[in-house]
Amino acid sequence: MMRCFMIFMLMLLFCGCSGTAGLSESGKLSGEEEKAVVSHIRTFLRRSKIKLKPAERAYVMTHDPVFNVSYTGWKEGSLTVRWSFPHQRSLVVTRTGMLLSNGKADWTVRITTDKSTQLVPQNFYGAHGEELALPPL
Repeated sequence: MMRCFMIFMLMLLFCGCSGTAGLSESGKLSGEEEKAVVSHIRTFLRRSKIKLKPAERAYVMTHDPVFNVSYTGWKEGSLTVRWSFPHQRSLVVTRTGMLLSNGKADWTVRITTDKSTQLVPQNFYGAHGEELALPPL
């Protein structure tokens, strides 16, 4: 009986693990793929009506963002791209799901204020059906 219990516990241990624990590098975004994501976001921002100050818009186009990905599977998960500006303002772009999917947008674009709480100001802007799908790589 004890032996069956131990086998059962070992099966739970190995089968209950998250898919990301054994995720190989090929299952994560490469440096080139990350650059493609940032480039695509910049292209979207060039034609968008998001209320950025001219200096903030220029900063986004010329500086690398903080790029963070939490993986839930092969090139799948949640990514956050953030540019921080003076006066505790940030431009935050997020996406969840298949990170390189070229389907309709599931992105969220926000301008946040107050670094400690990341409150969303009145000029919140979400994708609202805008086409922000990634081009095929």
